[in-house]
Amino acid sequence: MLLLSTAIYFCLKKLYTPFKLYSNALFLFGLLALSCGMVAYNLLGYPIGDMDLYSRHQLLVPLGAALILLAIIDLVARQFKSTSIFLFAAALIVACFISYNINKFVEYQVDWYKQRSLILNFRNSELVRNNTTFVVQDCEPELNASGRMYRIYEYTGLMKAAFGTETRYVTDYDPDPKVIMLNKTYTPNGLRFSLYYNIDDYVESKFQALLLITKGKTFTNTLYPLIVIIYQEFFNKQKFEKTIDEFMSVTAFPFQNGDLPFVLCGERPSRYWQLRTW
Repeated sequence: MLLLSTAIYFCLKKLYTPFKLYSNALFLFGLLALSCGMVAYNLLGYPIGDMDLYSRHQLLVPLGAALILLAIIDLVARQFKSTSIFLFAAALIVACFISYNINKFVEYQVDWYKQRSLILNFRNSELVRNNTTFVVQDCEPELNASGRMYRIYEYTGLMKAAFGTETRYVTDYDPDPKVIMLNKTYTPNGLRFSLYYNIDDYVESKFQALLLITKGKTFTNTLYPLIVIIYQEFFNKQKFEKTIDEFMSVTAFPFQNGDLPFVLCGERPSRYWQLRTW
């Protein structure tokens, strides 16, 4: 981080042209822009954050936040009457944003490869091919980008991508079997004709299998190995398919007489339940 900040600092120093910045006015304008960007969400009771679907509530925030940040840097630099402080503070913030965006890239790339792997694992499972109604227990929810959870329509979408049909229904695991049954009986009947649920041709039946999702042999969430996998995706398709197939592991357990299999990967984090929406 320090090396990156230093490199950015020298670039800014070389390119910098002195100019007069009206920091007080800029700060007030930034505050106004930030307030206008947040008020629509606040009036409707939508929280602003970077977790799960809340991240989309940030769309109108960056302009005001950037202006406020720039004004604060200039005000601090003026107190010390130093252009170097202004430039280094700006360089440090840019370096932080670059680092944050690289981490976000890794997060979303891991999530994407997880989904690609689930599609292949579903397709290769005889129990999944021969049945239509499933409970999923995801032991790796921390791999989902922005702390989100996979909704029913995402699992059914993965099934559609795997088999090309809309005949399979999937819900996620809940310690209370009554909750699972409530989701199952409500969702297919109430949302069958909503296109994004991908269950238009589903024929309702009892639950037939639990699908346990865990990390596979080729799983990674660090930058360099991910770059290697991205390289394989474009230049070595055969190797890429094998890597992605083993990126995650899906183990199918048949239901015995309709009984729910025992919990196999512990309790969910409390955050998981707080974000539970359909």
